[in-house]
Amino acid sequence: GKKTHLMWTTNDSSRSKTISVPGKAICIYDMYGNIIEKKYNDSGSYSISLSGSPVYVEEIDIRELKIVDENGKTVSQIGDNKELYVKMSSVNETSEKGTLICATYKNNMLLSVEMKVVEIGAISAITPCINTENADMVKAFYWKEANNIPYCEAVTIFR
Repeated sequence: GKKTHLMWTTNDSSRSKTISVPGKAICIYDMYGNIIEKKYNDSGSYSISLSGSPVYVEEIDIRELKIVDENGKTVSQIGDNKELYVKMSSVNETSEKGTLICATYKNNMLLSVEMKVVEIGAISAITPCINTENADMVKAFYWKEANNIPYCEAVTIFR
């Protein structure tokens, strides 16, 4: 489910290729799926060394949110899960305080909310569990204040 580029040269000579994926990190894999390296910079411009052997370049969200069960397994539907959590992981340390939010809804009306403050320097966080017993939808948000402009990423799952 992530955008991936397959890259190589048409001959055995090495060359460098620059790709631009603003707001993303990249992970480079060899043709067997082994990680060669992960890269992140603020510009989103990456130079990749190429040869006749293919490499896969996967785009990675800088901050990733998942809705997980009590075992930490990602869920795509509420199903029989009575308690769920929102888990955030990041490829870089947070540069400012934020809030990780898990909310349940029924018929598009808010039922309950659980929040976890994400401190400066954190690379992961998880909310307290939220009860999904009467919910038909769970949403995950990451909220931070940057230059007084609200910032939000969201993931939604349904029963």
